[in-house]
Amino acid sequence: MDNNLDNNLDSEQFSLESILAEYLEGDFDADGGQSIEEKSRSIMRSALGDTVAEAHAASAEPAGRAEDEPAFGDEPEPAAEDGIPEPETESFGPADEAERYSDIEASPSPKTTHRAARPARKKSLAETLMAPVLSLLASAAAKHAETVRDEHMTAKPVDEGPELPPKKAAKLYAMQLRPLVFRSRAATFVCILLTYITFAFTGFLPLFGALGSSTQTAALVCLVLMLTVMLAGLDVFTAGLMSIVQLRPGAESLAALSCIFSALDAVLVASGRLDFGLPLCAVSAWSICLGIWGERFTCSGMESTFRVLADAKHPPRSITSEPGIVKDARCVLQSDAPADDFIRRSEDADLGEIAHIAAAPYLIIAALVLAALAAFLTQRGAFIHIFSATLAACSTFVSLIAFPMAFAASAKRLHIIGAAIAGYPGCADIGEASRFVVLDRDIFPPSTIQIKRIQINGKDRSSKVIGYTGSLIAASGCALAPVFKKLMQAKACTLSKVENFSCHEGGGIIATINGEEVFVGSSSFMNLMSIHLPVGLTEKAAVFTAINRELAGIFTVEYAPTEPVRRALEILLRDYRFPIFAVRDFNINPMMIRQRFKIVTDDFEFPTFAERYRVSSVGHSEDVPVAAVVTRSGLGAVVECAEAARRLYFASRILAAASFICAALGMAIVMLLCASGAPSAALASRLLLFMLIWIAPVLVISYSLR
Repeated sequence: MDNNLDNNLDSEQFSLESILAEYLEGDFDADGGQSIEEKSRSIMRSALGDTVAEAHAASAEPAGRAEDEPAFGDEPEPAAEDGIPEPETESFGPADEAERYSDIEASPSPKTTHRAARPARKKSLAETLMAPVLSLLASAAAKHAETVRDEHMTAKPVDEGPELPPKKAAKLYAMQLRPLVFRSRAATFVCILLTYITFAFTGFLPLFGALGSSTQTAALVCLVLMLTVMLAGLDVFTAGLMSIVQLRPGAESLAALSCIFSALDAVLVASGRLDFGLPLCAVSAWSICLGIWGERFTCSGMESTFRVLADAKHPPRSITSEPGIVKDARCVLQSDAPADDFIRRSEDADLGEIAHIAAAPYLIIAALVLAALAAFLTQRGAFIHIFSATLAACSTFVSLIAFPMAFAASAKRLHIIGAAIAGYPGCADIGEASRFVVLDRDIFPPSTIQIKRIQINGKDRSSKVIGYTGSLIAASGCALAPVFKKLMQAKACTLSKVENFSCHEGGGIIATINGEEVFVGSSSFMNLMSIHLPVGLTEKAAVFTAINRELAGIFTVEYAPTEPVRRALEILLRDYRFPIFAVRDFNINPMMIRQRFKIVTDDFEFPTFAERYRVSSVGHSEDVPVAAVVTRSGLGAVVECAEAARRLYFASRILAAASFICAALGMAIVMLLCASGAPSAALASRLLLFMLIWIAPVLVISYSLR
């Protein structure tokens, strides 16, 4: 009778998943609609007939229940959170299940008579092992469909809340870093043991006892060691599985799948069902181990980055990559814009993560197809072993540690000079910029400029000449403005109203003050304006002032070059940034920079004065996010930060490409080793050696970024 009932259920395609799906979609109403029990009765009635439905209804109230015992559903329900009703559930064991269906009599359906006559078929090992995997994939698909439906139904964007303060963010990452140090070291030690066993089993190193003579014993030991590493990197493993559930597999998902099928391969080898050499436990364990190291480097880099903002005594200067300043190019620009969303942006995915999210499904399919092809051409029983090898080849060591290690090295270097990059998005913005805007204060900060001598034509005009000159210099906004402001304060002069201000391409400025025409500029500008200068002038850097085309004063200015600025200019030449000198100070020109800083200025661009004023007046665009911050003044820190971001950007691109090249070559090696016949016993050691070799580029590039 039970077999007939099962056949009827199977013939009518009855499944409790339909009830659960309708409940998740909100078809059940707690305030008067159908309950789960009532809905199940209606479905069973349509599937099995009124007899089964009545028996199911009768089983809902056991005969032995006391009169004062509340019936199912009579007990008041607790208040649900957020207005969502709690689902009604009923628990019963196998004995209750047998009692419920003991009185049910159902004749077998004609469609299923031949099925009932068949003897019960014993499930194979593959079906037993793959059933949980298929169930997980089905649950993942249902969950993804529900998530997509909820996203379409939700109209309002999710409010992420206020951003964490830099000090608190740095503290949180520092707290996460401490346990990661221990876990990474412990996992590395276990992986070294696995590596030794893998190489020793092929005869390269000594291996004693049953571990060296029995493949089953060695496979069991490798499985235990790999599970130990998985326990140490449980967050990496679960993150990979959750990415699969969310249908967004990435590098961690490849590592998790590699561990699952390597464990399955180890179980088959340890049980004696397969014997194709050691399983790929060492390669899979190293993937999880390097995932732990990747998290460690990420926390270290984030802690150094946010510590720069937390320790800043003054609001830092922001560095952005601005479009539109120059045609068909992005320019690195520094401004006083607030670093909003800097912490959130620093935590965004890097290029390797983005690329693996896009490529992981294709890598899994490629690994599956190649494994099936290799097993078909060699030995079909070796499919699990070959598939675990192709998955291990896809889960490259480079993908899990490349950018975190390089970012940590750059962050520690920038922390010393008081600069920080907003993760991969920040280095990408700066790395894609081909121009660099240099202002007056970048070359000569106010502390490096001073007025050495003042010559006034007429003693009674001293206050007037200083006031007119300071007013015009302040209106121009050049690097001389702070110096003349101090001079005016010392001489008790006040700013005057400046009208009809204009800059001249000859190296000067013209304006009207109190109805008088005032000229301020270099000696060449005065000669161009036909203003007579004294004979025998030796001042190379001076500010000349003329009122109504008559020379009124000469201010000798001393510019002191600094070593950090000189190094920064050399970096700009070497980095091929093609700097734009948007300087408003008419004394700063290519010849002056060549003489003061002893560098070649052939590749430096000094546009016209009108263009200089336009470029230097361009501020930070509100829609352009901040790419980096600098807490120190001067051009040196800004250029070093931009150079580090550019190098990190190109390093991330190289390492991301190396990861996919390693995956392609790894799968090719697996196919070549399997092409000659059955899978070689040396497959695990050769693939492990190949994967470890590819860590060398990561180490070299990361060391160069320090």
